Amino acid sequence: MVFKLWTYMIVGALESLPSEMMMERLEELYISRCRALRMFLRGKSLTMLKILKIEECEKLESLPEGILMNNGDACQVSHFAELSIESCPCLKSFPTGHLPNSFKRLYVRNCKQLEFIPQRMLQYYRELEEIQLYGNNSRDDWSKYERRYIHNCYILKCSRIDKLDGLDGLELLCPFIPNLKRLTINSFKNLKSLPDKLQHLKSLDELCITQCPRIEFIPDGGLPSNLLSLKISFCLGIESIPDSGFSPNLRDLCISCCENLKSLPNKLQDLNSLDKLHIENCSGIESISDGGLHPNLTSLVIVNCLRIESISDGGLPPNLTSLVIGDCPRIESIPDDGLPPNLKYLQIRHCPSIESIPYCGSAPNLGELIIYCKNLKKPMQEWGLSSITSLLSFEICWICPPDNVLPTSLTCLVVRNVENMKSIPKGLLQNLNSL
Repeated sequence: MVFKLWTYMIVGALESLPSEMMMERLEELYISRCRALRMFLRGKSLTMLKILKIEECEKLESLPEGILMNNGDACQVSHFAELSIESCPCLKSFPTGHLPNSFKRLYVRNCKQLEFIPQRMLQYYRELEEIQLYGNNSRDDWSKYERRYIHNCYILKCSRIDKLDGLDGLELLCPFIPNLKRLTINSFKNLKSLPDKLQHLKSLDELCITQCPRIEFIPDGGLPSNLLSLKISFCLGIESIPDSGFSPNLRDLCISCCENLKSLPNKLQDLNSLDKLHIENCSGIESISDGGLHPNLTSLVIVNCLRIESISDGGLPPNLTSLVIGDCPRIESIPDDGLPPNLKYLQIRHCPSIESIPYCGSAPNLGELIIYCKNLKKPMQEWGLSSITSLLSFEICWICPPDNVLPTSLTCLVVRNVENMKSIPKGLLQNLNSL
């Protein structure tokens, strides 16, 4: 049996937990918005506790004493696995003791006065899997940690930690966290570059860099060779990415809201493993890749890139299954050699310079089609829609489909903003038996 305690704003006057509560049987304890709560009852055992989450307790000064191990204690917490503390501005320190071997995840967010994780907490411990620190005090210092404390950590998220603005601490840590799989670097206002030793993280497969406005480049040594996913957003200082910046094993590349980024690496087409390429809100980019895109690419998204004039000089990748183009006013056309045969999803929105749609009949697996282009001149009869028996959903704006151009397989039809349409053409729905 699992006992859970949920406290909300309706009990906001609560200053301590009820004395009759069976603390020794609790496995999960959630405390939220108890704005008057100052401390926990002393002497209460938490031997069965697995998860403790505390948030928005503005006056909370201390955590339960029984959540950490102390040598000589008769009652020990041997199941404790996750501690999450958020928006507790009066909390200053962790309880005495060290983490049990069962502990896996630690989240600390917006606790301005809370000390950095004391070494004593990790003294006998090697199994920490995830650490998230966000918006905490300026004394946070990763450089004090020894290898044995975080050797097995596989997720590390650092955010808004002033001491790490130069990432000196992370530079020192890189050789000592070989099992790290996911790293998020968020809101470092003074960070100009990633640490050169980042390439030592051989197990790193996901890197996310966001809201670092002064970061300018990826280290000369490149990124870890096994990196699978790279996400960069709101990094206004990045103007270019070197050809050596990407891992050859990269599968997922997402870049958004980097307004000063002018180009992507010329060797993008050499990334054999690249499966997904998403570029959004990058108004400075003029082209995706001068050498074309690799044929293995399956998902391509280009949204709100105001200067891009063409998608790819070498045509669309033949294995593409999803294509989204939106709010790109300078793109005049999609490569007109027909859609890729494996394409299942096509969306083209608000691209006023596009006057024609590629022949859709070359994509027999197309299941969903969305077209919002106001200046289309190519007649819909020439799109080849009637032959696509897999097409289930079709959404179009500013144009009413004429008779006998849609396949009978269609189950969803959306027609928007056709100013002069007074009624639905009789022949339009006559053959759409699946609607």
